[in-house]
Amino acid sequence: MNATNDIAIYRNPDINVEARVNDLLGRMTFGEKVRQLERYWGATFMSGMYSSMDNKPVSDARIQWDKVMSRIGDDGVGCIYGLFGAPKVYNQLQQYAIEQTRLGIPILFCEDKHIDRVVDIGTISIKSLDIAVSRVLNQKIKLGLFEKPYVE
Repeated sequence: MNATNDIAIYRNPDINVEARVNDLLGRMTFGEKVRQLERYWGATFMSGMYSSMDNKPVSDARIQWDKVMSRIGDDGVGCIYGLFGAPKVYNQLQQYAIEQTRLGIPILFCEDKHIDRVVDIGTISIKSLDIAVSRVLNQKIKLGLFEKPYVE
């Protein structure tokens, strides 16, 4: 905690980015760090998607919260892709990440359809993991996702 205003350093926008990232890394479990390097396809969590190449949610698609809870759980996730500009869905998933995960790390939403596995848990060192996760956290903090996590 930061004595000046009783919030965690990583949540304090008045603290420099490097200090915020280091504070957050120090609080994270190995599993939470790995999850920040993972990206999930948004359709995984939806009740319906168009079958076209666009993969946009159908108008009556709903978030399947049981799938969100089982995949994202308490550890969170770095990125969800493939929802193609669905602000209501973004905000609902973001709210879950902020309120239901242990550290409340916001999700980064992107539209990259091609994803490769970034981490092989059996071979990566903790130092390498910390470097990779610090890059993701650095971007989330610079983008202001802890202060303004929702889409307007």
